[in-house]
Amino acid sequence: MLVFLFMFCYKYISSIFAYMDINMIDQFKFSLYFKDSVLFVAESGDRFLNYEILSLYGLKLAAHDVGYVESTDANGEYCLVADVNGLSCPWESIPSSFSGIALKVWDSNDMGFPRLEIKASPAKCMQGHNVFGSTCIKTGAYHMLRSLQLALPDLIEHIEWPKTTLDIIDVTYSCRLPDQFHQNQFMKFIKNVSNGQMRRSVWSDDFETTAYLTPRDSKKRVLKVYLKGSEVANEINKLNAVLLKNPENQDIRNRLHILSDPKLLEFADGLVRFEARLKKDWMKRNGYPRLLSDWLTLQKKYIKENRCLIAELWSAGFNKMLDALKGKGINMQNKDSIHTMLKDVYATPTKKGFSYAKADRIFAYYMRLLNEGYDKVYRTMARNTFGRTLKDLIVATGLSKAQLQNLSADEQTNIIPFCRMIEIDFSGTAQRPDWYKEPVSDFSTTDFDVRPLKVVNL
Repeated sequence: MLVFLFMFCYKYISSIFAYMDINMIDQFKFSLYFKDSVLFVAESGDRFLNYEILSLYGLKLAAHDVGYVESTDANGEYCLVADVNGLSCPWESIPSSFSGIALKVWDSNDMGFPRLEIKASPAKCMQGHNVFGSTCIKTGAYHMLRSLQLALPDLIEHIEWPKTTLDIIDVTYSCRLPDQFHQNQFMKFIKNVSNGQMRRSVWSDDFETTAYLTPRDSKKRVLKVYLKGSEVANEINKLNAVLLKNPENQDIRNRLHILSDPKLLEFADGLVRFEARLKKDWMKRNGYPRLLSDWLTLQKKYIKENRCLIAELWSAGFNKMLDALKGKGINMQNKDSIHTMLKDVYATPTKKGFSYAKADRIFAYYMRLLNEGYDKVYRTMARNTFGRTLKDLIVATGLSKAQLQNLSADEQTNIIPFCRMIEIDFSGTAQRPDWYKEPVSDFSTTDFDVRPLKVVNL
């Protein structure tokens, strides 16, 4: 169980926060590597895709450049023959139970050897939505790889299944806020939070319901906070627009039926989701495996130890934000109390009693933050001095870094700072609604050769 404080500012308080925590795996990306049977092996040992064979096995091809050259046909008649250059396999979608799985084949390049990538939300694939879902890596991976087998049955014998790697995993937790006002205030608050490599959100100012706390194109991890209810509403609107153009599309109708369930919409309303997209560079730096089979073994180990791998991944991804949010919920407008706490900690003994010079200096810094706002003080002080004084202030008073970062000179009138505790319950007792059922793959009893999957212990 992890408890941390979120500090907001708004004018009135009339209700307390309810809380509910929903953890899940929201996305996988796997890389599957080819056997030499579908590759050209150069004298140098480099391997390149044989696109003709891939096309025969059902993959789509695209060309960077198409020209025509003069030739003759079987009867000796003059004709033009297409000259195709720069073949590649574009992104395509393979069917799953409720939502498609994105597929892309890459030739040998700086990013690695020839490989097939698949990525999808396992929750959407198996249950039609990702408001809540499973934390089981095996269940989602099994379903996605089975979908690939069904879509491209002639290709699967040419894949080195034991080499399958997990390149990206999205892990999420959510808390609940009671109404739209609280939700909007919180999104404004979280966009001002930064700590270490977690930056203040400047990429999503046009989106009131979403905040990115890291660059969206980061090679290590992407941290995102958003309102789940708004995302579901947007998805419903997009599906309705698609259905207008394709009214006979039964897959779209099925997804709309699931997403429009009143119980699901009620549960999604008020959820604030914290999503960590963890990539292979981040996994390597933090000692996590690459092979899918090793991930499955690791999760089994965690289960035996009564630990949650997904919870620990999420905590490791969001650790900087959690550090910034830690605090005691001190009333920031009680200046006398702040000054007293500083004097208690930083009093220096002298021959005549005590000196409060350091405490007074830090208090003057604090008053600047209140009157001028965090941003202006940050821009007008030496970085080392600013950071050192900020740390001293937090240590002495218990204020959180996030509280102080949300100070703005333009908003100091007619607002009252306050805090509420939100519990992130990793125990699983409050993770999902009482009508939740663990998703089961539709392909669990499919009658076809699953030996390649057994190689990776699925």
